[in-house]
Amino acid sequence: LIISYQPLLLQLYYSTSGYLKYWLDNYMNKEHSVSLRTYLQYISRDKFENELQKMLHNQDICFIYDILQTETVQFDPYITSDKQELEYQVNCQFPKTFIQDTISSSQDYKRKVNISQLQFIVSKAYTQLTNKVIQPNAVESQYKIMQVLELQSKQNMLLKIAHENCRWVVCEDRAIDKELLRADDNRRIIGFTTGEGCF
Repeated sequence: LIISYQPLLLQLYYSTSGYLKYWLDNYMNKEHSVSLRTYLQYISRDKFENELQKMLHNQDICFIYDILQTETVQFDPYITSDKQELEYQVNCQFPKTFIQDTISSSQDYKRKVNISQLQFIVSKAYTQLTNKVIQPNAVESQYKIMQVLELQSKQNMLLKIAHENCRWVVCEDRAIDKELLRADDNRRIIGFTTGEGCF
């Protein structure tokens, strides 16, 4: 079995390309029946749309990672009972458990993710202190740090081109949902699953 793998990288990722190619070429060396060939290609931001169309034409599968871009990071007040606080600490025990905190139908192309790690006492105290330093006139309350992510027009164009040219498109992002994937084009989704955190 020979698999030809063609990752596309923006020109700003030149420094990581050598390691990526080495890892992919050597990953399946132990399996004698599988040969993985890697062909790195770079795509420039200014020719993004035209180049991408040619590169993805008639491809079998396309994986897209972290398509939502950070628009801002903000402090949002929250109120929880002791019971809710305990449930959160029990259900989210591990670091990097980022919980989406947006009602998708009301937010168009933006989503919020709670990046506070409030299940840890030190992290929670640090969040409250940071908020007081940055916003000394904020209303007295408990605060969480929210990362606001957005499906920008260029990323939405990438999704559109990928769906037009590839047989399968796999999109992995911490805050993507069905409504965002269907944005503008009403793309056909054959499977969707949610994970918990960055694992």
